[in-house]
Amino acid sequence: DTQKGAARSFPDFRCPSSATASCILAEADQEEISFTFFDPMHGRGSEAVRVRGQPARFFWDLSPDGLQLAYGEFKSEENDSITILKLKDSKPQPLPLSGQSNLSSHSWAAGGRGLFVTTKRREGSDLLHVRLIDGHITVLREEKGRVFLSPRPSPDGRFLAYAIRTTDSNVWLLEAK
Repeated sequence: DTQKGAARSFPDFRCPSSATASCILAEADQEEISFTFFDPMHGRGSEAVRVRGQPARFFWDLSPDGLQLAYGEFKSEENDSITILKLKDSKPQPLPLSGQSNLSSHSWAAGGRGLFVTTKRREGSDLLHVRLIDGHITVLREEKGRVFLSPRPSPDGRFLAYAIRTTDSNVWLLEAK
C-alpha cells in the first residue's frame, strides 16, 4: 500500500507469454530500478535498461511478447501517465492518461495492444482499459470503499482476474451505568 508508505516488493520478475522471449528481473536501489534479462534455467543475463523512480511507488509489467515494459509511479497527481519502453532500443514513450490520477497497478492485455490499469483513492478504486494506439480509456468497473489490485488477463484474452481489497470498521457506543 503505497499511500501508507509500505515498499513495493523488489526483486521482482515477469516472464512473457512468448516462449522465445526472455524473462525480466527488476531490482531496485533508492532511486533507480534496473531491469535485467533473466532465464529461469540459466540465471541472470545482461542488463536491459535502468530507469529512475522511487521503488516504493513503482509498478511495472512486461508485454506478452517480451519486447516492451510498461511502468509508472503512484504519484497522486492529476493526469498521471504510464511509460512504455521498447527493450530493443530503450526508447521511452509516455502514455498520458488524461483525467486519471492515483494509478496503483497495471498489466498488459493478452494481445499486447492495451493495458488494464487500476487507480486507488480514499473513496474507492477504478479498473480501466487503456488502448495503446490512441490512449482511449474505458472504465470497466468502479468501486466505492474497495480497491482493485493486480489485474491479470487469461492467455486467450477472454477473462480478467483481479483482487479486491476491502477494509471494515465499526464504531460502538456504550452507555456507562
